[in-house]
Amino acid sequence: MPIDHFLRSLAEDCGSRAIGVVLSGSASDGALGLTAIKAAGGLTFAQDPDSARFDGMPHGGVASGAVDFVLPPQAIGRELARLARHPYVSASAVPAPGPESTDGNKALEGIFRMVQRETGVDFTHYRQTTLKRRIARRMTVHKLDTFEDYRRHLQEHPAEVHGL
Repeated sequence: MPIDHFLRSLAEDCGSRAIGVVLSGSASDGALGLTAIKAAGGLTFAQDPDSARFDGMPHGGVASGAVDFVLPPQAIGRELARLARHPYVSASAVPAPGPESTDGNKALEGIFRMVQRETGVDFTHYRQTTLKRRIARRMTVHKLDTFEDYRRHLQEHPAEVHGL
């Protein structure tokens, strides 16, 4: 399947900076590629099947469980433009905690405590760059810009801890 092959190549080449989009098409081409992108830490989109002339590919992507955003094409374009400005897609792929570095660190500590309380796993001694990259991905999905915003989001949506 050519779209799967392309998206898997993108995932291998770009890793967590890969962004995959599956639009109107028949069959389920793209579903495996989106899964590869998500596994690499990238972001994935599928066209809303109701807006697609042929809904096989969007349905296949959504059914794979690897789609972060299901939107009509115009909204996908707007979301991609928003993502281009988000810290997650910057060269470092890690959002800067902002001028108050201690506030960013306090927010991260709060995030780690919530995850430990919910899962029993203490992530404070894991590689910080990997953890920040994973958190940054979830921040991007939820349209949040700072670690503090994400910490508050976790408090308001406890199920998100498992998403992280």
